[in-house]
Amino acid sequence: MERPAAVQGRGSIPFPEPIWLFLLGDDDVLTPAKTLLLALGLCTALGAASGASAETRFQATHPRRAEVNMRLTKLDHKVLVARHEGRMGPQKAKLVRAEVRTIRAQERLDARRHGGHITKVEQRRLNRAENGLARQIRP
Repeated sequence: MERPAAVQGRGSIPFPEPIWLFLLGDDDVLTPAKTLLLALGLCTALGAASGASAETRFQATHPRRAEVNMRLTKLDHKVLVARHEGRMGPQKAKLVRAEVRTIRAQERLDARRHGGHITKVEQRRLNRAENGLARQIRP
């Protein structure tokens, strides 16, 4: 398919073909296979867009869980950094990471009991456990 001379100006960037023109091809007929390909592409694009907002929805509806989980993720990362820098031995790192997993399991159990949420009391208890863990990581 040729572009008009006005679009293919000298020194300009070529104008991209719309996807549906590519699918039509030379015969300008939209076959079932081309329709299926277009539909799959559209579903993939919409699925990717909806998956990106799932984390934000979780944080909005479960702010206590989001805070506890973020602290656990940061603590786990601090253990990895301390181990890499040599401030923590392999055995201690293994024990601390096991405690991180234990706290995370307790958070999930608490949330399961209350329909996906944790109470303020449970959050306070989990934060205290995380504080003790943070003290073990510090040099």
